[in-house]
Formats: sequence, structure tokens, C-alpha cells
Amino acid sequence: MEYIVHISRGSDNVDSHTVEADSDPQAFDLAIAWAASLGLAADDDVVLAIKLPSGALKIFVRKDF
Repeated sequence: MEYIVHISRGSDNVDSHTVEADSDPQAFDLAIAWAASLGLAADDDVVLAIKLPSGALKIFVRKDF
């Protein structure tokens, strides 16, 4: 399944990506690894949002990744 991943800072788009995963937990791990690879500062006030196949969003704040 494809999961759309989006990082934003307030109303500004930082980056977007699509991950391919067999389950939600796997998608979360892949999305967090991708977000961590961007080299954002630890205190950067960004949010990671993952759109699930159901249409729901799973949100991670910066301290989570």
C-alpha cells in the first residue's frame, strides 16, 4: 500500500514523500526514517503527517522523529 508522507512547518510545506508498506506500523517506521534523513534541526518546529489508506492522518511531532 502507498502512504503519503508530508512534513510541514506551520502553514509551510517542507517536503512530501510516498512510502510503500505492508502495514501501518511499517509505514510509520519508513516515514520516520525518511523524515530523520532530511537533516532537520532537533528543535525545528515541524510536523510529520502520514495519510493512511483509510484517509485518516497519523501525526508525529518533531520530538518523535
